[in-house]
Amino acid sequence: ASASTINKSLVLLQSVLRFAHREEIIEREPHIEMLPQTDAKRVHGPSRTEFAKLLKAAETMRVSTGPRDPAVPWLPEVMQLFAEFGFRPGELFHLTWGSVDFNHKGGGEGLRGAVHVEEQTKRGFTPKQGKRRLIPMSSIARIVLLKLKAAQPNAKPDDLVVPNDKGLPYIRLGDGEASGGGTSTWKRLSKRSGVKVSMYALRHYFAEQKLSGRVPIHGVSRWMGHSKIELTTKRYGDFAPDTEEQWAWMDASSKQGASDEDQPATH
Repeated sequence: ASASTINKSLVLLQSVLRFAHREEIIEREPHIEMLPQTDAKRVHGPSRTEFAKLLKAAETMRVSTGPRDPAVPWLPEVMQLFAEFGFRPGELFHLTWGSVDFNHKGGGEGLRGAVHVEEQTKRGFTPKQGKRRLIPMSSIARIVLLKLKAAQPNAKPDDLVVPNDKGLPYIRLGDGEASGGGTSTWKRLSKRSGVKVSMYALRHYFAEQKLSGRVPIHGVSRWMGHSKIELTTKRYGDFAPDTEEQWAWMDASSKQGASDEDQPATH
């Protein structure tokens, strides 16, 4: 089992033991050391050419051709939003218009606008680890969002950016009332395009394209909402500028106990 999987079990065990301590079943309050998250593997998303093939195939899936081929109306836009913001699936399908700021002035020229990944109280959604973050809006992302906005002229701040019912039809649900609902969207897309793909593959594509474009890995790590920059480096270090320097920093910080806040930006 991975360190992440073991840590989840340890958290549950720690909760039970703390409850036992509060009920005076055991004398001492327990303290359990979590395993370090050092087992991240390098991952890869599609290439630019493959992504273009995926978009072309996604266009053919906007309308239904029968019961076994239901419509996935905003699939190309969903793909582009994953690729331009590095969202996790839950983050994209809970994103509301109130979290989209077309007039944000941070960043440099060509980066006007940003999206907030934040808690959506009314929808019962909290980002992983509760980390609220701000992701700059690229020119492509802006075009996609404006297209979605134009299709919903009366949209309110609490309305979803991508119209969906608990993520359907873009994801298949495994529990709740909609268990088994949705479509095999990504399998169908892979078959039509000839390119193996998933939502997380497009998140990887985001990281690789940003790093290949010489965006500092520290910024990419923050935009993706990673808990530590070591995770970003282990997964995508091959694409980062000054890769050797990034790995050297990671080794030094793990020895010295430096936080990810201490990591200098690279250029």
